[in-house]
Amino acid sequence: MVGEDVPSASEQIIGNCTYTENPDYVQTLIDLINKARDEVGNPPLTVNAELTAAARRHSLDMACNNFMKHSGSDGSWTGDRITDSGYANPYYLEILAIGLPQDAMNQWKIEKADWSAVLNSRVTEIGVGYVFSKFSAYGGYWTVVMGGE
Repeated sequence: MVGEDVPSASEQIIGNCTYTENPDYVQTLIDLINKARDEVGNPPLTVNAELTAAARRHSLDMACNNFMKHSGSDGSWTGDRITDSGYANPYYLEILAIGLPQDAMNQWKIEKADWSAVLNSRVTEIGVGYVFSKFSAYGGYWTVVMGGE
């Protein structure tokens, strides 16, 4: 289930980490999430720049430091990351996955709490981070942060 990045994505380097990002994958996942929400009568989520920054930061951390959990390698938690990015709304959720966009959706459908987050009617905004590192255990790492009032 390890995701592969498209060949056209340009590699980036930060510290000793070589990675790529894929905006097309990110948009595909947002579309899949909004489609699932629509199927149960919930409105689509709006992309939020602060949530996107927090999600990207965590995906980059996971890919570059080869781990998969909600706490960051620096001990940060979701609330820390979204506050640091400037997001002020009090209600937020974070879900993680690996692989391609459809892999992420399939993983969340299996986990009741994750699927509840995808369909949550209290959230109105979304930020998605996807980072692929061929040197990590899982390849592509997803962080989705959703927020609302």
